[in-house]
Amino acid sequence: MERNEERADVRFWTTYDHFMVEREARALRRRHIRALMRTYLRRAKARIGQSLKHAGAQPIRPERTAA
Repeated sequence: MERNEERADVRFWTTYDHFMVEREARALRRRHIRALMRTYLRRAKARIGQSLKHAGAQPIRPERTAA
């Protein structure tokens, strides 16, 4: 984080400055949500794999098609 002396005074920001700050905030939120989803899906996949292993089920193998 910037120190207060180095921080620009918000009263003098242009419309473009506000737009870029909002754009950066959206990108950070998007990155955070994607990381949460990736973590959730990884954990769910591991949990499903473990439950299938304990149930004695075989993993689903994709069908091969003749080329």
